[in-house]
Amino acid sequence: MRTWERPDAWRKSSYSNQANGCVEMRVVADGHVEIRDTKLTHSPVISFTSDQWARWLGEVIADKLTNRNGAVDVSVSVGAWTVRSSTTAENLVFNTEEWRAFRLGAINGEFGPMTTQVDRPTDDLARSG
Repeated sequence: MRTWERPDAWRKSSYSNQANGCVEMRVVADGHVEIRDTKLTHSPVISFTSDQWARWLGEVIADKLTNRNGAVDVSVSVGAWTVRSSTTAENLVFNTEEWRAFRLGAINGEFGPMTTQVDRPTDDLARSG
């Protein structure tokens, strides 16, 4: 597990090598987790409880988007992952590279105490892109 110096700071995956266009997350004071899209100047923010976040990260890591996490539904089309809040009208759309970087960061335990730290992936997923 990682210890965060500033839990409210926005963070992105270490696999994100783009200056913009990344999934960013932060933990806010009440323990909720928020995500946004860095390529949007005024990005909508989608909020998760800690339990919803843990369930969603499990879906992302397993690459099985069941949409049973209670916070978001993810639909996939050619080159796009649309993350829709289950409770608001907010949508975030990420391209293949952005989603890949987020997923690899999740696999590597980069997104909070709800995940377990593991070795950096070295398979084809990590090398592609």
